[in-house]
This record gives sequence, C-alpha cells and structure tokens, in this order.
Amino acid sequence: SYDYSNRVDKIGDVRISYDYSNRVDKIGDTRISYDYSNRVDKIGDTRISYDYSNRVDKVGDTRISYDYSSKMDKIGDTRISYNTNGSIEKIGNVYVSH
Repeated sequence: SYDYSNRVDKIGDVRISYDYSNRVDKIGDTRISYDYSNRVDKIGDTRISYDYSNRVDKVGDTRISYDYSSKMDKIGDTRISYNTNGSIEKIGNVYVSH
C-alpha cells in the first residue's frame, strides 16, 4: 500500500489533486501532463525541461538549482526550505502542507 503521509496536499491555499496512479493531476485548476517516460512534461502550458541527470532543469524559462545533496534548492531566486524529515516545508515564504 502507498504511504500518503508525506504527500503534498496544499501549497499555501492552493489544493493539489492526484490521479489514479498517485501522480499530481492538478495544482489548483492547472492540469499537469506527463511525457512517455512518466516525467512531468507540462504544468498548464508551461514546458518542463530536464538536465543530463534527468533532474528538472527549467520550468518554462525559470532555472531550478540544487544543493550539495541534489535536493531542489531554488526555483529561480525563490529558496526552498525543508523540515527535519526532509519534506519541503516552504517555497519562499509560502508553507507547504502534507
């Protein structure tokens, strides 16, 4: 069975919904689409690109950066912070609920 305890439910006031395969289906009203290898292809009309390590490189024109342990560190200039169990706690000043 799947452990739902670490799944993101909301980012601020925006609800996250999931499909039958437990993939993110929508962020608010924005649909998420996937490519042939089951990676996120688009968020709404915004294309996602990947680097040579198969990590997200850009969301549209916004670069994603990673810390020394390969955790996502920033989206553009917006810092991502994590709680003690390694889950995302905040994106900028917006709290993420699980």
